Amino acid sequence: MAHQDSSLQATEPAEFRGVPLDDIPNLFKQPPLLVDMQDIRDPAHAFLIKPFAYDPSKPDNEPEPIHAAGVYVDKWDDDHVRLPCSPYNLTNKNNPKWSIIQNALIYLQQKCVENIASVYDIKETIENCNGAQFDIGCLEHLLDKVYKEDERAHFMTKVLPEMISFALNVDTICTEPPILLRIGGNRALTFSQRQAASLLACAFFCLFPRQSHGHTYQSINFNKLFEHGPPWKLEKLKCLLHYFWRVTQNMPKGVLTLRRFTLPDQWRPNWTESQTPMCSLHVNKNTTIEDMAGLLQIDFANEFILCKRMNVFFYLAVNNNTGRDNWGRRLCHVVAMDAICFSNPCDQYFPACIGRELDKAFTCFRLPRSYEQRVYGIATGNWGCGAFRGNKELKAIIQIMAASEARRPLAYATWHDQNLMDSLWTVYECLLRQQATVRDISKYLLEYVTRRPQLSLFDFIRTTPISSLQIKP
Repeated sequence: MAHQDSSLQATEPAEFRGVPLDDIPNLFKQPPLLVDMQDIRDPAHAFLIKPFAYDPSKPDNEPEPIHAAGVYVDKWDDDHVRLPCSPYNLTNKNNPKWSIIQNALIYLQQKCVENIASVYDIKETIENCNGAQFDIGCLEHLLDKVYKEDERAHFMTKVLPEMISFALNVDTICTEPPILLRIGGNRALTFSQRQAASLLACAFFCLFPRQSHGHTYQSINFNKLFEHGPPWKLEKLKCLLHYFWRVTQNMPKGVLTLRRFTLPDQWRPNWTESQTPMCSLHVNKNTTIEDMAGLLQIDFANEFILCKRMNVFFYLAVNNNTGRDNWGRRLCHVVAMDAICFSNPCDQYFPACIGRELDKAFTCFRLPRSYEQRVYGIATGNWGCGAFRGNKELKAIIQIMAASEARRPLAYATWHDQNLMDSLWTVYECLLRQQATVRDISKYLLEYVTRRPQLSLFDFIRTTPISSLQIKP
């Protein structure tokens, strides 16, 4: 019997290829020591909190808002998020909206305390706050059909009243509005997890006024998420309400930083001339990106990251039980990386599209200057290969090139795809045996998209020696 077990085990497919995941440097093994918050002099880095230093011996210490208690400094302009508590937030008749919002929320909160609140009351409150009708069919389905009776009762009587308090106190929790992280800019925003909860509570009740920032931002409010729609909406709502359940039970005392980065032209790699060697690689069919703790975790988002994905970011920040850096932030680094959506999948082989994806991946993979002495790995996967119609083989090669140029090891999750794991590793070994550089892989891509042979990209690389490539980069 023991012999049979051994034989069966020997024939089981490997779960990973390449270097073991434990051999890839991560944040836990090399936690960064950052410049004290009070010494930051970067005008592009905004803070919603006073300088804060995390002390592991005092885990209950919490960051304070940037301004003193009772002081709210409003900024109603095109450079900041317009908050519902602003005196410039007016109705069509120029009456202050904030008092209307407060009355509606307090009325709902009282119903929650009396255990008589319903989903209809949530809908009515949102409509009274906005002076418009709303479809909350998805939220209604979750609370009335999916939640068990005890779950619904707990949400309505325990969680929802606290969410209302987060929204009602937004002017004392966030004593000035957050800056906007604009496309094409290099800016960062650091704030507390309590402030994150307050802003998300305002979004839940759809309290944010029209932002008047053109069409580069989607609405911050969750009204579109509440509407009837596909199953993914329900799953996202579950995630969001679980987040509120967690923070109302035990508010985390930490810090978050959101950063938007645009790569300056002078930092853009010359892909066709780079002699950078290939990065080390781990390919795994079962482990997910989220499970690769301590690595830079790539989130496959679209261009509207701040509005569509911030709830997931905050959720991860609450549920991640890692250590903290000296600013009080969890050792969890998530980067949102948007891919091109191809209506025609053949378009992704145009050199301009490949170049864009290379630059995008490198921008996301490169180490911030504060971390340059502590290189840690990247956790990624089939970027843009679902609804965006990207080719898995092409996107894998692009990300290997970008990670190599960033001089960081790469951990690649194939999402239970044994064939992709094996074929990616075979191609990687083929390149490694030839001591391929980023320049050599660029030559492969250029020749492949020029010749368009009746082979997959992996098969083309595997059967074509570098020395036989005809195209000069």
